[in-house]
Amino acid sequence: MRILARRLLLFLAAPVCFGLFVFHYYYGLSFANPSYISWMVGNCDFVTWLLGWQFLRQEPWQWPPGKFIGYGFPHGGSVALTGSLPLVAIPLKFFGHHLPVDFQYFGAWMALSYALQACAGAMLTRLVTKNAFAIAAGSILFVSVPVLVMQQMCGSTGSHWLILFALWLYLVRDLDWISLRSTLIMSVVLNLMAILIFPYLAAMVFAISCALYVRLGVLQKTLTYRQMVSLVAGVAAADVFFLYLAGGFVISVKNFPNARGLEWPLALNGLFSSGGFSRFSFMGHYSPMYGGEHYMYLGSGIVLLSLIGVAVSFWKSHKRVPSVNQPAYDRAYFWPLMVVCSLFSLYALSNNVYLDCDHKLFSFPLPDLFVKVVSPFRECARFFWPCYYMIIFLAITAIVKNVNTHLAALLLCLAAGLQLCEFKGIPGQAKWNSPLHGQLLTGLVGGGGIRYESPLKDPVWNHCRDYKGIMVYPNSFKVKADADFFYFDYLAANNGLYVTGAYLARLDDAQEQYLQRSYDQISKGHLNDSLIYVVTDASRDKALPFFATEGVCGIVDQYTICVKNSDTSFCRVLKSRKA
Repeated sequence: MRILARRLLLFLAAPVCFGLFVFHYYYGLSFANPSYISWMVGNCDFVTWLLGWQFLRQEPWQWPPGKFIGYGFPHGGSVALTGSLPLVAIPLKFFGHHLPVDFQYFGAWMALSYALQACAGAMLTRLVTKNAFAIAAGSILFVSVPVLVMQQMCGSTGSHWLILFALWLYLVRDLDWISLRSTLIMSVVLNLMAILIFPYLAAMVFAISCALYVRLGVLQKTLTYRQMVSLVAGVAAADVFFLYLAGGFVISVKNFPNARGLEWPLALNGLFSSGGFSRFSFMGHYSPMYGGEHYMYLGSGIVLLSLIGVAVSFWKSHKRVPSVNQPAYDRAYFWPLMVVCSLFSLYALSNNVYLDCDHKLFSFPLPDLFVKVVSPFRECARFFWPCYYMIIFLAITAIVKNVNTHLAALLLCLAAGLQLCEFKGIPGQAKWNSPLHGQLLTGLVGGGGIRYESPLKDPVWNHCRDYKGIMVYPNSFKVKADADFFYFDYLAANNGLYVTGAYLARLDDAQEQYLQRSYDQISKGHLNDSLIYVVTDASRDKALPFFATEGVCGIVDQYTICVKNSDTSFCRVLKSRKA
């Protein structure tokens, strides 16, 4: 019982506290407040997560369960295509009508991801040391890496704990602590969770799981070849089925916007150049290209730890000094994982090889068929994430293996402290770095307090239910300012209306054709009597004559709003707001 209590403390309670502390340090626990949606407003990605959930919860059930119609009407989309975390969104739909109008779970998911990342980091560190201080420091190291800070702002893409748990399942060897059956069950569950969180992460977890099955079947002979192949095929089929349930195929997988082959490759210096992230200028200068997926900086603490580990390992091997605390791994044990990591590294570098994010060394063409097949995973640098975390694990292992226990724990603690102290803000995003309540990143909020205040305050919106939908004309994510389409889409979702535009992961040819037919009708002066039209500022002068034939236009909350002339309450009020 005491051993179980210690394990719970080491692997659960303490890491959860560490993870939540780092989350609060970077963002602030207020992000986890379900009614706090203001931080999401002003960014297309953020508001799309919220809109996907909002339309899903308000609509009747569709098939597949993750599908909705109202966002991107008439063909709709799904929570898999808005990044709205199907794993959470679909079960929550059962309670959707009992939840507050302003409700988001994305901040809480970010906090949970930090806690799980810390737990997985502690479990990985525990594979090579039993020192409690070293395990705590390892937990903080895994949760304070710069790439996690950057990706956590992308919601589901920051669920890197999936990778860490997959690596842990591969690396754990003590079958007295975890049985073969438990290992396989956990592997399958992890894969199914990953596909309902983020497909990129699901692909990585699946590849690591395949390496595990090969190790068990080919190297350790604990699985027969038939069982090994059945596991691979079964997990792949289950992943596809669960992605189908989440709505991942409601739009053809070939329709990716702006797909031009592999994008955002890993730069050769990506691990060591902070791109302006670090307080230490010698760790790299700022470049706008270091944003997004190029970003793979390890952090000065881990870089220093890696250098010390390599130096000590080399010295001990040269002097033939026996290592301390050496794990009983042999090289053959690693080769399936090494093959996976090697393939991931080559794919991350892509056919466009960069020295740094500003200087391309060379490029070469790829077969069209290959580019078409991998287009769903074209942001290729992401596939270096498993290798990234293996580097951290190997750095910790090198220290623990070659240094006495107390000194190793001290070095890990110093590296963890250096990681936390180094951060000075997100490169090139001054507006995201303004401090609020002492946190480093809470400036990324869209403004406003905990309670969301819509800028659409005119009483005319009380009559919006006279209509069935809202169309931004022409379809755009900017009416007056970036991502302000959200105000109208959120109004529509909360009033049972549909919207004809949607910001989805894939383009729908049928939807594009529907919009083009609608625009052709508008250009002829024919309006749909079930729609409220929101005219963008950029097209206002050209568009107003089209609406003059059959419509009424007015300025509402500084936006140009048009409807077909009728006797509705909305239209009567709008006539007094002449454009």
